[in-house]
Amino acid sequence: MKTFFDPILNKLRAKDHVDGATEGNFAGLDGEGNMIDSGSKAADFATADHLHDDRYSQLGHDHDTAYSPLGHNHDGEYAGIDHDHAGVYQPAGSYASADHNHDGRYLTQHQDISGKQDKTDNTLSTTDKTVIGAINELWSKFTDYLKGISHVTHAQLLALANNDELEPGRLYRITDFVTTVANQSEARSAGHAFDLLVRAIDSSNISEIVVAALRHSGDTYYTDEFLAGLSIKYSLVNNNLRFSWADLANGKGVIYYMKDARNNCCGYDFTNVQFKRYAIDDISSTSLTAEALTELKSIYCYGQNGGKHFATKDVYGNMIPTDNNGTTYDIDDTNYGWYYTFHGISSDDGETIGDHYDMSTHPFKLTDECIQAQIDDDCGLDCEDQCHDNVILPAFWEYVVDDEYYKGRQVLNNIVFINGLSYCFYDEDGESWSYQTSYCYGNSFGVECKYSTFGNGCNNNTFANWCNNNTFGNGFQYNTFGNSCYNNTFGNDCGGNTFGNYCYGNTFGNSCNSNAFGNSCYNNTFGNYFQSNTFGNGCGGNTFANWCNNNTFGNGCGGNTFGNDCGSNIFGNYFQNNTFGNYCYSNTFGNDCYYNTFGNYFQSNIFGNNCYYNTFGNYVRYLTVFNNIQYVAVTGGSSDYSYVQNAQILNGTSGVDENNRLAISFVEGCNYTQIAGLDSNNVLKIWVPADAA
Repeated sequence: MKTFFDPILNKLRAKDHVDGATEGNFAGLDGEGNMIDSGSKAADFATADHLHDDRYSQLGHDHDTAYSPLGHNHDGEYAGIDHDHAGVYQPAGSYASADHNHDGRYLTQHQDISGKQDKTDNTLSTTDKTVIGAINELWSKFTDYLKGISHVTHAQLLALANNDELEPGRLYRITDFVTTVANQSEARSAGHAFDLLVRAIDSSNISEIVVAALRHSGDTYYTDEFLAGLSIKYSLVNNNLRFSWADLANGKGVIYYMKDARNNCCGYDFTNVQFKRYAIDDISSTSLTAEALTELKSIYCYGQNGGKHFATKDVYGNMIPTDNNGTTYDIDDTNYGWYYTFHGISSDDGETIGDHYDMSTHPFKLTDECIQAQIDDDCGLDCEDQCHDNVILPAFWEYVVDDEYYKGRQVLNNIVFINGLSYCFYDEDGESWSYQTSYCYGNSFGVECKYSTFGNGCNNNTFANWCNNNTFGNGFQYNTFGNSCYNNTFGNDCGGNTFGNYCYGNTFGNSCNSNAFGNSCYNNTFGNYFQSNTFGNGCGGNTFANWCNNNTFGNGCGGNTFGNDCGSNIFGNYFQNNTFGNYCYSNTFGNDCYYNTFGNYFQSNIFGNNCYYNTFGNYVRYLTVFNNIQYVAVTGGSSDYSYVQNAQILNGTSGVDENNRLAISFVEGCNYTQIAGLDSNNVLKIWVPADAA
């Protein structure tokens, strides 16, 4: 490939000698800059002490009328040493002495010039800047050429490849590259340009592993350090059958893998690609408690969380989060913002939107004075580490042929971390204050993870494959998800949870921590402080109020409703469609216990297997219910000073059906053991064993 510099270099190489030159002759240049034999030797020139002819005069001679000897007076056109200048020049008095002072238009030595003088480049005219820019660009091309690098546009490089004219091994610098996004109503490119350095592997192909990303001429957005830390995979061809966002009309090729020096990794140019996020105006729910619903609104509703947008749309236009299990989201699809994958809001006081930017490229961009001062002066936090070690593997369309899944074209993941970086809280005296900073780091996503939104400080979460359409509040940390966990919504400070495969449609309030879910746990609603619970497989459709902790569920536990403070319960398999009041804890249930209703303060009770369609009143504790107890109605105590307690219901004690329950009334407030059971005539008996002794 010929370049602008080839004629110059060839001329320099070819003209380092003159063919047929006469020995001793001087060399010279002709009018075109070519080296030639001058035809003259040293002897052809006069010696140092030579004499001139009468056209010249010797030292001390008199000139003709046009010249005058030293000390003479010139004619009107000249003046002597001690003369006055006319008009054009000033006498000595008009000039300052050595120790003079300047007025305000001048600056003395060491004088502070801040604010008095613009930067040098600001004094340059537009033409000057253009010329200097052209010279710098030309110099860059020249130095790159000497390194074996050719400057090309994307179109030129593509033409060379299509015509089999690439030089194998040569480096090509694509000088007009910029990420573009097409065919995507929910995504766009921010348009920040940088150059790509690629290597030809044969006459028609370049390596898709980019040699280096380089700062574009005149660009001030990226730093050289950031670009030097990028690892990139790039396709020269705009192929929308391979990449769904490829731009056939204006594209400059496609970046389909990017990793920065802080180990953030995505299947696209995350420094440019932005995604729409919509405002959630309101949330209603028939499954969440009033307190949990208020908390959920404070997290996600646009008017209550500092103006952040948490909702998104999938490729079919469906809003996320989706309505599920009695919780409905009212989304304003006309109120949206554009968000980077690692998105920072530099100042957010809870009411106004701050400066939005990409945390990966601008980790130091904190504009709020109080948080910046605290970081710089007191705690020494490293802003550069605020966004690191987030790995999002590529997502692809999938299609099925003869019940076999095949991978289609790559798509944009549409995953966003919304990080509000500074909050200042002043005491009443207005002097002392505290701060919060947020970080997104250590998050890992498998393949096919898409359409998820994270709030502040979400870190160290691991998602397997096909985890889509999830919405997370602030402080979501150290959670692990299996495959196909989707349509889940989490409040703030949910951490240390483990989910198996196919956990979907779940809604969590705040501070739901250290829970373990098996496979196929779906359509559950959890209030605040749901902690340290363990679920087996197939647990779905459960609703928990606040402070339900340390519960253990077997397989197939679904459709249950729990009030507040229901904790430390153990449930066997197929515990379904049961309802608990408040403060129901430390109960143990066997298998196949379903359609039971429990009042408040139902505590420390034990159930056998196959107990269903039973009703228990308030203030019941230390009750043992054996196997096959069905259609009974147990009357509870009247207060927390008068429990029904220390009672037992024997095997097979049952009523007729839901409308004909067997009523069991134990004496409340006593400490002795009472037993209820059916005699041989199928008649209910309640007795005190100690009385029969």
